[in-house]
Formats: sequence, structure tokens, C-alpha cells
Amino acid sequence: HNWGLSTHVEDVEPEEMERRAKEWAQQMAQQAQKKSA
Repeated sequence: HNWGLSTHVEDVEPEEMERRAKEWAQQMAQQAQKKSA
């Protein structure tokens, strides 16, 4: 796994944080599927 440490670059609304977290989780799931396939 490659883990990137994110630095604080911008102030993000809680809703935006949630949306990004979901997007990130989807990407992680897709990558996991590719690796296990």
C-alpha cells in the first residue's frame, strides 16, 4: 500500500470532507479489487 500523508492546504466544509472520504473509499475499493483479481 502507498499511504500519502496529507498536509493541510485548504479549509474544507464538513460536507465536502465527507464527499471526498467517500470518493477516496471507492477508489481504495476499486484498487483492492484489481489487486485481488
